[in-house]
Amino acid sequence: MKKIYRMMSLLTFLVLTLNVSVAQTHKVSGVITDAATGEKLIGANVYITDLNVGAVTNAEGFYTIDNVKEGVFEVTVSYIGYLKLTKNIKIKGDVKLNIALEASSILLDETVVKSTKAVLRETPIAFSQIKGEDLEMKLASRDIPMELSTLPGIYATPVGGGMGDAALHLRGFDQRNIAVMINGVPVNDMETRSLYWSDWQGLGDVIDNIDIQRGLGASPYSINAVGGLINMTTIGVGSEKEYVKVKDEYGSNNLFKESISFHKKLSKNISATAYVAAMTWDGYAVDTYARSYTYFFSIGGVFGNHSL
Repeated sequence: MKKIYRMMSLLTFLVLTLNVSVAQTHKVSGVITDAATGEKLIGANVYITDLNVGAVTNAEGFYTIDNVKEGVFEVTVSYIGYLKLTKNIKIKGDVKLNIALEASSILLDETVVKSTKAVLRETPIAFSQIKGEDLEMKLASRDIPMELSTLPGIYATPVGGGMGDAALHLRGFDQRNIAVMINGVPVNDMETRSLYWSDWQGLGDVIDNIDIQRGLGASPYSINAVGGLINMTTIGVGSEKEYVKVKDEYGSNNLFKESISFHKKLSKNISATAYVAAMTWDGYAVDTYARSYTYFFSIGGVFGNHSL
């Protein structure tokens, strides 16, 4: 009987100890508001670091953290757009903790948009490059796509036979699915995404280089560049070579073209490029003749870390 009595006493002691232990956990609750307006903040985080427990405020800005043991703990309150607040609280019973957060000024990092060029054996994409000197020697008075057709994966055709009627295909995709850019600026039609080479007569005479990326394009602009990306860079402030060119060109179907162009550094930091041309041509087919006057002018400079 004495053994049974001792076991019962021990069991009673353990139950009472457990009840006391459970009774010693408490609740921390309150409301998180804006210090200036008093507006309740929805989704604010309240976190007790030492205990690794926390809560998020509801639609009324209210939060509650249950089963918090007695002691002194660090509480952190945070919300996007507000200064984080950290304070120590003493838990000895349920605690009502209301916090008013101060709004913070958020300064975002600057966003810099700049053009980049693929580098042979370094850039991990399938690409080709055409230098302006090669384009000038081989293109003559044809549309630019007709010279690009010499590269792998590119097919070009004069289509209607008139000047500027050329069509370009890159890995089977037509011009609506190719991002064509001049100095990084997209020139595809905004609605149909088509490209009209007749708008860019004479461009081949002032191109410094052409980069052609085959496959899915990485253009940051709203163009469906699933076929690839073509960026044509004109002669500009980056070119150190000065020149003056006067040309007369003759070709089949009574082609005659006169042009004059120059690139000159006006000062140490500023340079200018200009081009003027006149052309007549009967075309490959009847009534596809061309009479055009073309001009191009650019001026710019580099000043420290800035370019204009």
